[in-house]
Amino acid sequence: MKKILLLLSLISYKTYSADQELKRLGEIELDSHPRHALLRQRLYQQEKSNISLRERLTATENKNRELSQQNLVLKNIVARLNERMGNIEEMNRIISEDLALHHRRLSAILQLLKMHQEFLERHDKDELETISEPELSD
Repeated sequence: MKKILLLLSLISYKTYSADQELKRLGEIELDSHPRHALLRQRLYQQEKSNISLRERLTATENKNRELSQQNLVLKNIVARLNERMGNIEEMNRIISEDLALHHRRLSAILQLLKMHQEFLERHDKDELETISEPELSD
């Protein structure tokens, strides 16, 4: 009994939630009986555990809030990237169409150049033949 009273005297006489709970439950004198002191000690330990759990819960809620905000930021980034990808795909489509058009035009120009070259070669051949014919008649 003296040991328990000594332990109780070491515990500050601050009113803890556990003390209030004991008073509410039985309106007992906290230091009057060793059993009550043990109950008080158990309730005090339980209250410390509850406080620790509340702190962990608060920390977890804060972390969840922070992660939710980060998740929202990441969703916005992904949405912007998807929009840019859509724009890039549209630009690629337009560029591909332009390249195909330029390819067709260049092919047509190349065809015209070949025809012109053939024409010039025939014309040069004709000129050479007309120049060389008078020489043969001499």
